[in-house]
Amino acid sequence: MRRGMLGRGLVLGAVLFGTVNTVGVSGAEPLNLLFFGNSFTQGFTVANNDDETPVPDIVRDLATADGYATPFIVADLLGGQDLDYHLGQVNNQSQNNVANSGLGAGDTWDFVVMQGLSTESTSVFGDGTFEQDALALYQAVEGHRSGNGAGVTGVLYQTWARGPGNSFYTGSNPDYPGGPAEMQADVRAGYESARSVIASIEGDDAALIAPVGDAFESLGFALDFSQDAALNLYDTDIFHASNQGTLLAALVIYRTIYGEDVSDLVYGDLGSSLTSLASASQWEILTTAADLVVIPEPAVATVLLLASVSLFGRFRR
Repeated sequence: MRRGMLGRGLVLGAVLFGTVNTVGVSGAEPLNLLFFGNSFTQGFTVANNDDETPVPDIVRDLATADGYATPFIVADLLGGQDLDYHLGQVNNQSQNNVANSGLGAGDTWDFVVMQGLSTESTSVFGDGTFEQDALALYQAVEGHRSGNGAGVTGVLYQTWARGPGNSFYTGSNPDYPGGPAEMQADVRAGYESARSVIASIEGDDAALIAPVGDAFESLGFALDFSQDAALNLYDTDIFHASNQGTLLAALVIYRTIYGEDVSDLVYGDLGSSLTSLASASQWEILTTAADLVVIPEPAVATVLLLASVSLFGRFRR
């Protein structure tokens, strides 16, 4: 299956990032999805010291629940690694990713989801190579000698700011005096710049941004560890995602790839692999947030508007 047509429309929500630019796909044939990432894609939780539910698995289950053919997925993941590491994986261990033997004869990858370190896209912690590393990784997949990446669409998995109270925002000389919103703006700018670099070389529809961190922001970077919490996006380190945060990431990535709203998925009709991640009320909040956060139009490189009232404030019980 080749790159789909772009569906465009204007969505107003808690966060407005430009015109919607998702890719509509046919449900008759399964998509082939390739993932590169670290603990944020693995679904790692510090509390249990385990990879709870990987994002690719949730994306697969969402597609199936939404009536699509179950996608074929390969995920090359390792905690603590950046985009340059994954470039090395493609160049030296391609049997584990692009050239995976599970891909059908004559098939190609439809989308490659690329997630780096949560700080490498920032101006504060990054070394200035994020954009070029994103381009190099995309090109290594798209131009791989196997031919399996021909025509692939890149999906830049935008990470999220640390949660409220994290050490990045505290002390006498904080990294981000403005708190999570300031860090998220820095993360966002890095991903928008990377997408622009890919577009300038490979064409405007070569890559999309899955604005996961922006969805975190639209919910007020929700942090509540009480047993009856209405919502908690973070693990106990205020860094990694909780199961709810991982589910939100997968919802945004699914919506970016398939061009489908997710708030119309009925909680009671879902399998346990999805319902185990969030309660019915949390599902409502998370799916609404995923649908309202706007997939950036490729040409848009700046945030247009942040509403003063977050979804978290609207939905919190």
